Amino acid sequence: MKFTKILVLACLTWSSWLHAAPVWVAQTLEFKPGGSDRFIAGLNRFLASELGQKTPGNVALNWLSVNGTDQATHGMVMTFPSMEAFQKWNTTFWLDPVHATDRLEWGNVRTATVEKSNERMMTSIQSWGPASSDYRYTEWVPLDTTQLGEVAATLDKFLNTPDGNKFKGRVTLVECLFCGESQMSGAIAVAYRDMAEMDAWRAIYSQSEDFANWADRMNEVATFLGNSLIVNLQRFE
Repeated sequence: MKFTKILVLACLTWSSWLHAAPVWVAQTLEFKPGGSDRFIAGLNRFLASELGQKTPGNVALNWLSVNGTDQATHGMVMTFPSMEAFQKWNTTFWLDPVHATDRLEWGNVRTATVEKSNERMMTSIQSWGPASSDYRYTEWVPLDTTQLGEVAATLDKFLNTPDGNKFKGRVTLVECLFCGESQMSGAIAVAYRDMAEMDAWRAIYSQSEDFANWADRMNEVATFLGNSLIVNLQRFE
């Protein structure tokens, strides 16, 4: 898929949590009929429990507003400061008998409400723009490349051009650590505070020669696999 001026930064994960920790696990969720409300209530109870309070990073619950043919409607992201922290959390969650009741209750909620889930583990390579908890809308652009370093350099060059400097949100380049059978090797996440900010940026990049040059170069080093618009619903810190 070609990365064109009209398509690329118009419409996502996974929210602003991409910059919050070096390692994060993203899940897409397809619910059973009527399961979403029960899942959200159960998630709130679990994260308020003694076991949930031991989560070492942040948790974000998102709505997959526009995501093509994907049947998933929601996504959940858990961040971890390191792989070691991820390991310790899994050991506590699965093996600590003290928290068996909390674990069982949350497991029962997931089993009763989730029809299908898809997990990926990723890490942030580089971010541009201010970190903020105000970002609620993110465009998620998965890509396939063996040249993530060149993608990072190309992004950095564009975002330091006169037009690139007009972008008011946050851009994060991420790399897949464990993405299963997915074609993606990484992704670009473009975060906005609101849709008006997205509209303003579209008006700039659609007329930008700097953006056109960047898109041409990106098409030389990566294959883009689509894009999605994701809206943050809840954050747990």
